[in-house]
Amino acid sequence: MVQFTIRQMRQKLGQLRISISDQDWNARACNDLLSNMTAAGQAPVTEGEALYRQHLAPFESVYDCSVGVGSGWYALLMGLGAICEEDGSSFRDVKEKYGELSLFPNANSVRCEYACDFAEYLSGFICDICGKAGHRREGGWVVTRCDQHA
Repeated sequence: MVQFTIRQMRQKLGQLRISISDQDWNARACNDLLSNMTAAGQAPVTEGEALYRQHLAPFESVYDCSVGVGSGWYALLMGLGAICEEDGSSFRDVKEKYGELSLFPNANSVRCEYACDFAEYLSGFICDICGKAGHRREGGWVVTRCDQHA
């Protein structure tokens, strides 16, 4: 796991706000992921193949594997898709484990590896159903959910 410094993390109006230290040697990958997520927007709360095709189809060469996660994390995956596509990287597997993304990249760049580590970390604070701010909840399965979907 790559280490990075988060200056501040807070919720404002139901959204997660994150500030990353510019001093970090891997801050570019983290900032790229966050800006790509912002451009992608929040995934709608729907299930099924149609949603997957609509949001992740542009990154078909990157996600040439099964993607077994909730639609709330699709913004993370779209942000990662843009970074990994630029760097010529792809994924062997994408799944959820212990309430966080579990990514297995065929990373061709250090930037892609850092972005994957940061995405795994961030997924622990994002509801896997709707994409709003959430936290890890235990009780049988460990999941990351907002209060509404808990």
